[in-house]
Amino acid sequence: MEIFFLVFIFFLIFYVFYIIGSLINYLLKNNIKNIADNVVIGFAGFVIISYHFYFILNLNLFYFLCLLIILIFYYNVKFFKIKNFPLENISKYFFYTFFIFTIFNFPVLFSGEQFYVFRGNQWDSFNYLTSALLFNNYFYSEVLSEKVINLYKDFQSIEDIILYRPYINYFLSLFLNLKFLDIFYINYSFKIFLTIINYFAFVSFLDLFKKINKNIKLFLSLVLTFSFFSIYVFEIDALSQLASISLFLLSIKFTHLLFLSFSKRSHKDIFLLSLLNASLFIIYPEIFIFYYIILFCFFLDQIFFQKKKIILKNYIYFFFFFILLTISSYETNYNFLIIQISQALRSNIDWWGYYGAFLIGRENLVLDLNYINSLDIRISNKGILELLKLFFNDHNERGYNFILLNIIPSFFGLYHLGINKFVSLFSLLNVLLIFFLIIYLLSICVTNFKFLIKRKSKFFIILFFVITQIILFLIYNGNFWTVIKLYSYSFVFIFLFISINLRKQLINKAIIVLLISFPLYKYSSLDYGIGRYDSFPSIIKKTYKSSINWNLDRNKLKECNKAFTLETDYFIRTYILTKLIYYKKNHINFNDKNLIKDDNICEIVIRDNQFKIKN
Repeated sequence: MEIFFLVFIFFLIFYVFYIIGSLINYLLKNNIKNIADNVVIGFAGFVIISYHFYFILNLNLFYFLCLLIILIFYYNVKFFKIKNFPLENISKYFFYTFFIFTIFNFPVLFSGEQFYVFRGNQWDSFNYLTSALLFNNYFYSEVLSEKVINLYKDFQSIEDIILYRPYINYFLSLFLNLKFLDIFYINYSFKIFLTIINYFAFVSFLDLFKKINKNIKLFLSLVLTFSFFSIYVFEIDALSQLASISLFLLSIKFTHLLFLSFSKRSHKDIFLLSLLNASLFIIYPEIFIFYYIILFCFFLDQIFFQKKKIILKNYIYFFFFFILLTISSYETNYNFLIIQISQALRSNIDWWGYYGAFLIGRENLVLDLNYINSLDIRISNKGILELLKLFFNDHNERGYNFILLNIIPSFFGLYHLGINKFVSLFSLLNVLLIFFLIIYLLSICVTNFKFLIKRKSKFFIILFFVITQIILFLIYNGNFWTVIKLYSYSFVFIFLFISINLRKQLINKAIIVLLISFPLYKYSSLDYGIGRYDSFPSIIKKTYKSSINWNLDRNKLKECNKAFTLETDYFIRTYILTKLIYYKKNHINFNDKNLIKDDNICEIVIRDNQFKIKN
């Protein structure tokens, strides 16, 4: 029943986005009829409006809802006509929304909260959720006060999290008003919601391929949704990146507006692109930088190879509108971006091992914590070549003799088909199959690369060259984590490059089958609610799920007026406090409990791997 209700809520929100998008296009006199376009444009408008309502004007949800009701009423009175209602298209999108939501909930049916409490990055998951609780309970001016921050001081770095790039945390907080649902299930469902918006955006983005049938576009978008390239971002709990993908794709789709000849309506076209860029920046300024690398390459192609004139007025309008829409986010986004750029160029960020281990296969030494701890000591003051030699020698000594063969399939989202230890004749067969897969993948790359070289437009060649130079610089500088992030920003383009024959605009059916096999492999074994345990970043520390049953009984919690816990582990304690705050239960310090004699005070402990509530 919850699934049907949430799908209805999601579709209602998509309808609101569609109305906002339609009104924006009406005001700009754009003739955009595509439902997916209007939904994502409406999402962009929603982001800009809601950001300023909460973070700048310090208004609560009530006033924002009033504005939305007025917009919905105005749209339905002025534009809605039953005979023009696109029922067939709406029903298709509703079906795919329901289908995507249902598939992502299959593991939940078998593992429950153990599966969705957190996935591949419990640090980010808890950070997003705890800050969302603040935004749900307080005005932003109150959130910044020392009094409120002290109330939430148990949550790590909360004073930074609420200040730096906080929009997606606020957006999540709006969903926390569904109080009848578990807070961690809301967080999981929110990720599905963002994934569905990305599905809409990819359908729209595929309009660039004129020869591909509409139904094929819908299907191809579905394949992307359930492939490695989408699930990777979903699993690592990267909410800001997940929320930015739709706006990133639409920004690229409409980039050509900058190069249209200047006319009386040019400023309206440019405003649309500025709106998409501004909302992208508000949500995730890091990927915004990646977009500007793409824009720079597009600019070089248009000027030097397409021989188009620089239309200065377009750029003036573009940057004026962008600054106008984002200048108010100076404290939350511009400052944060400076910090992130500085961090991206530091070589001491060592997260790349966890997030990039899959590139050498589904099983490797990165899964061994003892090996990782010893490696940290051994690699100090070593250059990149020495590091790589040490790493591969260690694997060869332990039987992982063919990990180099895993790199190409893994890079293209097929790490789950890679080779493990060489132990039998079956391993030899696996080596032969991987060898043929590599040849097949390289043949697709060569075919598509030849097509791109022969085109008049050299945009993709320029982009490939620029990205390659950036990656080589980062590798030389030891910035492996930044390389992994750039790789993840490119997922959609890597998917397109191997799944479509660009010259014929036909899908590569064999690749589609292999890509769609990933979720079947990953979730055919749930393994304590983790999914199949391998090098894919679905859990940082396995014991957090293998030794703990994450389920705090809400009904028993209702019997408590106040509660406390003596658990010292950060994630266990944060889990308990998050539930107490969400369910409006007063949490007290242990030293305070003896001061209150008449209240029903409960202690929450872990006994036999279970959360227990003691009265």
